[in-house]
Amino acid sequence: MPALTVHAAGEWSRHRFDDAPDAVADELVSFVRPWIDGDPADAVLERSLHRWKFATPTTILPTPLVLVSTAPPVVCCGDAFAGPKVEGAASSGMAAARWLLRESG
Repeated sequence: MPALTVHAAGEWSRHRFDDAPDAVADELVSFVRPWIDGDPADAVLERSLHRWKFATPTTILPTPLVLVSTAPPVVCCGDAFAGPKVEGAASSGMAAARWLLRESG
């Protein structure tokens, strides 16, 4: 069964954060209408809305991770390190994994 994931921009999401979930979902479906075969009322069988209040970092750190502790090993990583997109989060997570593997090794 086909699926479609819709991500809204930060400004749009902040503006509608407290709006009724069904109203927000309806508007998001209307934005992707060209990619839905048929009438969305019939074609969309299920939908789910999830909101992340603190989804976008306000400060981006130039390092891929921050070491918190070596015993036990604790590192912070994610999209606040190396860029606020999935690519930055993935790159940061990989850097943290490499560090942890070197330390445990």
